[in-house]
Amino acid sequence: GWSVSTNVLGDFFITQPEGATQASATCTPVDPLGAMNENDSRTWTFGTLYTATGTIDEDGKNARLTITPTGLVNEFLFSARALQNGQMGGAGESVAVASEPTMTAVSLQSIRPGAFTFVVSAEASNMLLHEAEFSLGLTKPNSPPSVSVAVNFDGLNATWDESQLKFEMYGLVSDPDLEAVTMSLTICGADYQGFTIDGINWVVEVSTAICLANGLTNYDVLITAVDESGASTQLAVGIPSPMVEDVAPVAPPTVGDEDGALPSISLLATLSMLGAALLLQRRRPE
Repeated sequence: GWSVSTNVLGDFFITQPEGATQASATCTPVDPLGAMNENDSRTWTFGTLYTATGTIDEDGKNARLTITPTGLVNEFLFSARALQNGQMGGAGESVAVASEPTMTAVSLQSIRPGAFTFVVSAEASNMLLHEAEFSLGLTKPNSPPSVSVAVNFDGLNATWDESQLKFEMYGLVSDPDLEAVTMSLTICGADYQGFTIDGINWVVEVSTAICLANGLTNYDVLITAVDESGASTQLAVGIPSPMVEDVAPVAPPTVGDEDGALPSISLLATLSMLGAALLLQRRRPE
């Protein structure tokens, strides 16, 4: 049958037989010598306050509890939190439960993928505080991490260094289940894992040596983020080619032709002959 015990704090611990729903008991205090005061007694009603069923949202962010009252009390306030290995989930709001089934959302924030239980409480007038922990066999699914790439001041996904042989990328990464995340990328068919992750921020410097060695000029990358449970997210990122400065063409030197301002050889020869003739004419009168 039913059994009731208390601890030094006055808390009641009730054992309910399988299949039983309600019972009443009259309690009378007894002193160490066995004396009782029949005029100082209380009658308690013990019973099932509610039944509960549960589901989990597809995104894994919340569990949904449906609380069905049994009519033991007219109305009570109910609250619940998820519990996993001592880690409590996010706090929720209390809901009033009366004569109809009532659904409440239980946050699974801070709960890792896997099985968990519920810690619940209920209170009503003329009723002792009800506190319990139970399992409905629910398991939180694993959600993949989220990753994004930030753009630089030029609106580009990557910043090339002066040598034009490597570029830097940075962005954000997080996991909804608060699991650790590792990152890698693929460029020109090769894998690269040189990411630095600090909290939700990540940065990576990527060399294009493998691309140059294979004569490739497409530097687009595929980033992969993986959480501790193995869920992964991939992000394809377009990388602009390095900027090559234009070199101004050098004009060839200008070469003068025979029709230019310089006198031709025949003209020089004629002037020389005229000069000689004038010199001879001046010497004859002497």
